Amino acid sequence: MAELPAAWSGEAPWVALGGDGMRAAVVFRGAEGCLWCFGETVRHLGSPPDGALGVAVGTLGALVFQRLRLGLGPALGGRWLVAPGAVEEMEMRRCSRCAGREPPAEP
Repeated sequence: MAELPAAWSGEAPWVALGGDGMRAAVVFRGAEGCLWCFGETVRHLGSPPDGALGVAVGTLGALVFQRLRLGLGPALGGRWLVAPGAVEEMEMRRCSRCAGREPPAEP
C-alpha cells in the first residue's frame, strides 16, 4: 500500500492512494489483476488529498488491502472517495492488451 506517486514491484496485492484534486482514489490489484491496467490507471492520478478526506482514503485503502490479502475482493478495481464520505466506482483504464477483451465480471 502506497501513496502516489510511487514505484510498484513485487507480488500483489497492491493498493495505491491518490487523487485528482477534488476526489481521493483507491486503486487496487490482486494477484490475478493486470499490472498494466493498474499502471495505466494510477499514472493519471496525483497525490491523495490532505485533511479529513486524506485520512478517510487511507482507512478505505487499508480495508481494501485487508480484503485482498484475505482473497475477498475482485482482482482489479478502484474507488473514488468524495466528500462528505460517498464512495463511487472508478472506471479502470485498460492497457492495450486488455482493451480488446471483455472486462472480468464482478463477483
